[in-house]
Amino acid sequence: MLRHGLERARIADIVAEAGGSQGLAHYHFPSREALLVEMLRTTAEDDVERARQIVRDTGTVVQRLDRLIRLALPISSDDWNWRLWVEMWVSGLRHDEIALISERFDTGWADTVRELLEEGVESEVVRCADPTATADRLSAMINGLGLRMVSSRAGFPRAYVIRLVRMAAALELGMDWQEYLRQGQEG
Repeated sequence: MLRHGLERARIADIVAEAGGSQGLAHYHFPSREALLVEMLRTTAEDDVERARQIVRDTGTVVQRLDRLIRLALPISSDDWNWRLWVEMWVSGLRHDEIALISERFDTGWADTVRELLEEGVESEVVRCADPTATADRLSAMINGLGLRMVSSRAGFPRAYVIRLVRMAAALELGMDWQEYLRQGQEG
């Protein structure tokens, strides 16, 4: 579906991707735009819920933050989920409903990170003067580097991007790099 972009996606493309039928799509949705909006809304809500589940999961604050970082970044330059978000951001420039979904997604993700950081501050395991600003900065960094990963023709290695975001997270949490790595180690 994304080979041609959201703007040119046909109902047939969308239902083929979702494994549904055109007949049901036409029955439940009055237009292609309504189907696209619902698909984006559902996908965004699912992604934010995955992030919230990580925050509710076990592990140290740093371990859970590290899981969020890895969840949020593209797997590779051809990560279709990330390409969908890029398409959504672009479509949101022209369509108010899509812009609202994009804004809710970005806010939901940043709020999830903020809640985790507040937990870390309250339990005194991290130092963070402004969890909201820290969550926004980390989100912006992930978005910018993620966009670079999926748009780079020369390749922008995921391991390098994860390292950059982890280093920024360590600075934001008042930790040196080695302390962040030690606290972030799983099992």
